[in-house]
Amino acid sequence: MNKLTLVLLLLVCVSSFATEMSGEAHIGSNSFKYNEENGELREVTFIINGAAAKEMYESIKSEAWFDECEGVTKKRVGDFKCYITDQKEHSCVFTLNLQHQKLSDLEC
Repeated sequence: MNKLTLVLLLLVCVSSFATEMSGEAHIGSNSFKYNEENGELREVTFIINGAAAKEMYESIKSEAWFDECEGVTKKRVGDFKCYITDQKEHSCVFTLNLQHQKLSDLEC
């Protein structure tokens, strides 16, 4: 497993001890673009919501910007992103490629 993946998983684990965490995990095939480039591989997408996502969003030191593609204000570190909606709801998203054990590219 690469270092970035370990750091992100550690961040999720540490955050979950300090703050209640809720969210979803989706296991499925990669995006069409990824499949064209790499063949059909499995991936799991993690979506973290609520107070834990807010803590993660606030801990990212990059500048926030409004992403017109997704309609949210977000911060991003590599292929890990957190965002806040107009309703002040926080979420963080990252996708782990199971075969390569690394984060998958984020696409709009």
